[in-house]
Order: sequence, then C-alpha cells, then structure tokens
Amino acid sequence: MEENVNPHNSKPSATSRMLLTLRPGEVVIPDRLRALGISARLSTYLKNSGALSSLGVGAFVRGHEEPSFASAVQALTQQLKLPLHIGGRTALELQGVSQYLTIGSGQTAWIFSTKKAKLPLWFIKQPWGARPQLVQTKFLNQSITANLRTVVVDGFEFPISRRELAILETIFLIGKSHHFEEVDELFEGLTTLDASVLQSLLESCQSIRVCRIFLFLAHKHAHPWLSGIDELKIELGRGKRAVVKGGKLDARYQITVPVSEVEPDV
Repeated sequence: MEENVNPHNSKPSATSRMLLTLRPGEVVIPDRLRALGISARLSTYLKNSGALSSLGVGAFVRGHEEPSFASAVQALTQQLKLPLHIGGRTALELQGVSQYLTIGSGQTAWIFSTKKAKLPLWFIKQPWGARPQLVQTKFLNQSITANLRTVVVDGFEFPISRRELAILETIFLIGKSHHFEEVDELFEGLTTLDASVLQSLLESCQSIRVCRIFLFLAHKHAHPWLSGIDELKIELGRGKRAVVKGGKLDARYQITVPVSEVEPDV
C-alpha cells in the first residue's frame, strides 16, 4: 500500500524518517529513493514541502543542502552504474602526489571512461566547485578494472585510477589539456610506483606517444622502479613524434621536448 502523504498528517512516516538519515549533501536518484521506500508520488510531495530539492531531472538532495561533488560522483558510479572513474591528475592529487588533496577549489576534476558514457544534465549543469571534464579514450588495450581503487572523500566513495594508471592518463593529455612541464613536476613525486603494474600497462598501451614520454620522464628522474621496466617489451614504434611545439628532439625517444630537457645522444 502506498504511504499516506497527506500534508495534514503531523505524524512523520517511516520513509520520511529514513530520508532524514541521508548524509549532508548526499545526492540520490529516483531508484535510490524507491529503495528507501519513497515512491514517485511521495518524492513529489517531499519536494513540494521542501524536504527534498531537485538538482534537475533525475537527482535530489535533502532539504536545501549544498550537494556534495564526491556524493554526485558516487551516485554516477554506484547508483547509475556509469562506467566512469576519477583519473589523471585528479587521481594523483587524491593520492597525495601533489599539494592538493581534495576535489574542489576551482580545480578540474578529470573523469575517465573507456566506454561510451554520457554525463547526466543534472551533473553537468550543477555549479560545482570543481570543474568536471570527461575524457573518453581507449589508449590502453586492456581492462583497467584491476588498476582502479576506491577512495573516500567527504564520506562518499568512488573509484579512481591507481597512480600507475593515473600518470599514463595524465601524459595522454599533454598537448591537449596539460603542459609538459606540469606533468614533469608531478612525475618527480612518483618514487614508489609498482614496476610490474607499469610493465603491464605500458605493454598494453596503444599510444606510442604516451609510452615514449613516460620512458623519457622515467629516465630523467631515475626513480628506483625504473630498473624493473623491460623496454624491449614495450612498443615504441618508429619515426619522430611532436610533443612540445617549438621543442627540440630527444635523441633516445625521438620526441620533441622543452629545450631545457634535451639529453645528449646515447
């Protein structure tokens, strides 16, 4: 039987009480509300009464609370089950590779997908502190599931790239959204990567450009894990690759890099 939604009924319903157990800023979609026992009719009443606020078609937040970006990402991946994860520089930052440890403050939140995915309008149009940017790419010829991990931000959990995957995603965006120098700076802090994970990712990488840049930076910074990388098993292709406009050619990997980065012939 559908729950009584008579506004003159002063006794709080079981589902209304359940709604109040939602965490501050938690984003919920209709399926989640139904799982809580809140019908479409009741959700309309709760919205009209101010107990729920609509973020757009298909998403709500309790009362007039500010929706949490982390909760919205959790809603995308857990409630809507979209094939997305936080990756690239954002994933590195969340794992302490740079000075930023949270999503927000006007930063770009890099969201990656290896499949066709479409962000819902309620998510796109929401004025988040972070600026979400979706990147759809299949430059890795393998399932990336094993290279994702779960993090908790503001009490909400969602998948992000492990550092080994995240740095390759970051390198992929050089010349598109990132400058070579900023990626170089991030790379400097990657002293404890897993060589076996890197080897697997690099062997499956279909971007010659990404592989060459990665190896160039690995040799420049000479991190301890570099000795565990077998370059003979990594496809590096032939010919030159333009990476930095106006840069000079690195003799070893045949990529253009900033002038200050060029090493002598090996």
